[in-house]
Amino acid sequence: MSPYQTLLASWHRAHLLDSISGVLGWDQQTVLPPLAAAHRGEQMGFVAQLSHHELTSDAYRQALEAADAETVALPALDGQRRNVERAKRSLQRQAALPPALVKDLNSAAVTGQTAWEEAKRRRDFKIFEEPLTRVIALSREKARVLGYLNQPYDGLLPDFEWGVDTKQLDAIFTPLQKGLSALLDQVRAYKDVSFTDLGQGFDATQQEMMGQELALAFGFSFEDGLLLTSAHPFSTTLGPRDFRITTRYVPEDFLSSFSAVAHEVGHSLYERGLPADWAGQPIGNASSAGIHESQSLFWEKRIAQSRPFLKRWLKRFQAAFPGQLEHLKGDELFRVANRVRPSLIRVDADEVTYSLHIIIRFEIEKALINDGLAVADIPALWNEKYRHYLGIEPAHVSEGCLQDVHWSCGAFGYFPSYALGHLFSAQFSAAMERDIGSLDAQIEADALPKILGWLRTHIHSQGALFDSMDLVKKVTGQPLSIDPFLRAMQEKIDQVYGSSRS
Repeated sequence: MSPYQTLLASWHRAHLLDSISGVLGWDQQTVLPPLAAAHRGEQMGFVAQLSHHELTSDAYRQALEAADAETVALPALDGQRRNVERAKRSLQRQAALPPALVKDLNSAAVTGQTAWEEAKRRRDFKIFEEPLTRVIALSREKARVLGYLNQPYDGLLPDFEWGVDTKQLDAIFTPLQKGLSALLDQVRAYKDVSFTDLGQGFDATQQEMMGQELALAFGFSFEDGLLLTSAHPFSTTLGPRDFRITTRYVPEDFLSSFSAVAHEVGHSLYERGLPADWAGQPIGNASSAGIHESQSLFWEKRIAQSRPFLKRWLKRFQAAFPGQLEHLKGDELFRVANRVRPSLIRVDADEVTYSLHIIIRFEIEKALINDGLAVADIPALWNEKYRHYLGIEPAHVSEGCLQDVHWSCGAFGYFPSYALGHLFSAQFSAAMERDIGSLDAQIEADALPKILGWLRTHIHSQGALFDSMDLVKKVTGQPLSIDPFLRAMQEKIDQVYGSSRS
């Protein structure tokens, strides 16, 4: 067996271990009894250690070194060569992490999430303080052993967005924040704008049926897929024919669950479109968390919340919730779904204000990881930033700093990928329209398979052959820019508020 084939075998074993961890994580977030969290943390820590050993052992290092020499003459974008290059940089990070730290990080993530769920349920941040302090300490230690002493946050970002650092994010987010704040001021200046009240008391069973119908319409399959509920909607892939997504049902807002399903299906469609021949290999994964988010946001914002799509689905909503939505006419559902309004909950935010939620989290993460912000000070800083950027303040921590699961499981550095996902999505959408014409026209013609086909060809099939910034340039012909997104937001504001200007 050649050195490269030896690596393939190692990657496959590590992939199996990661999928086992995924099953444990799925169970944890959907049905695990709270008192079982400690043992689940030990299980997941043990599996993480096994996977870490598989891809850092002396035998693996020797095979990788030999495979590097074996493939060095191949073109830079050859699949084998790209696999080796990605494996080398992964080994550089993983080999620096002591196995005990890997175990502790995974164990702390499980107990941290359990504490977060209880703290959120009881609206008591103190329940979460000690577990979160431990997760942050371990995350900072991870950055330290990786060599990021002055800017430890930069040591965590590569787990989600390779090649992107804090300086680059600051250069993107500073003008983005200014542009979005200007759009928000523009909306606030509109006078006498009214939006239809959708009502409340929307039956969860009917919401579930509508979510399933939406998933099928987008290309999700329940023969190899599953839709359940969780405290925080998410998507996970547990195997080549095992795609899981979750949502949650809000009685007073059926669009919340509907949008969450669209978002998570978008993630799953990306996973389904990754090259099957590359499964279990480094290049068989998503390009980055931001590219992943671009796909979920595309289906949620560009499709499910578009004017032609909601116009087409209005009668279905009215049939699902008889007597509750008959008053809706024309574009009223579209206008309500795309209303720009500062809100407290990130996952329910409109497109214009959404990235302001992310910028707030990005700034707090930097303060926690780089500057030693005390965990006890998070609620006050959170409220201060919401007043500054959005002009609102949470009434309690569960609609404030406890609303997201990410910090509980140590995913520091993930939040920026959401905002990058919006930017990627807008730039991809502009490129798609150059190729196949207006998205609205395609949606009106019910040509969702054509839209999905474009994504499969240009993004999904590329796997991790390209890093995110390189993929954007390859697909669109331009480096990442905030301009396509800001233009798209201005167009949507004009659609929603255009007839209501003062």
